[in-house]
Amino acid sequence: MLGGDCGIEVAAIPALHERYGASLGVLWVDAHADLNTPQSSPSATFHGMPLRVLLGEGDPAFTALAGRALAPEQVALVGVRDLDAPEQHYIQQHGIASIAGEELQARPGSPAELLLGRGCQHIYVHLDMDALEPTEFPFSAMPTAGGLPILAVAQMLEHLAQQHALVGLGLTEYASATGEGARQLAPILAHFLRLG
Repeated sequence: MLGGDCGIEVAAIPALHERYGASLGVLWVDAHADLNTPQSSPSATFHGMPLRVLLGEGDPAFTALAGRALAPEQVALVGVRDLDAPEQHYIQQHGIASIAGEELQARPGSPAELLLGRGCQHIYVHLDMDALEPTEFPFSAMPTAGGLPILAVAQMLEHLAQQHALVGLGLTEYASATGEGARQLAPILAHFLRLG
C-alpha cells in the first residue's frame, strides 16, 4: 500500500488477516503507536487510532470495517517514541512488544525473530515516514526527532525477505509535493517492487 495517512491500514491488514489468520504478524514501524480511541485521543484524528481499531477497539463503524481483530501477540511496535499516556497504559496492559530504535540498529532481524517466534509466519510491515530520522528524511507529515535510519529499516525488510515472511508493506504519511526524497527511500522502495 502506498497511501495517505495510517488509516489506510484498516483496509490492507484485514484482507491479509482474513487470508493468513493467526499466522499474520504486523510490525508497526512508526513514531506513534496509533493506539488511541475517540475517547482517549488528544487530537481526535483517526490517523492516531488505526492500530487500536485493528485490535478490535474504537469507533464501531471502523471496527466493523476491520473485521476479525488482531490479537496483541500478533503485533510488535518498532521505533515508537511519542506516546500518549492512554497508549502507554494499553501497551503495558496487553503486553504488546516494542522494539526500540537502538535495538533495531544493532539487530535488524529482531522484529522478524520476535514475530516468527510467536508463530507469525507471514508479516506485514506498516511504515509511517515519521518513523525515520527527520534530519536524514524530513519528508514526513509529522517529523519526530530520534527516528530510525533508512538503512536500518531497509536491513529489517531484507531480513524479512530472506525469511520469506514479508507478505505486505504499507508506506504512509510521505509529505513532499515534488517527490523530493524518493531517491533516499530507494533501499526501502525496492521491497515494494519485489512484492509487486
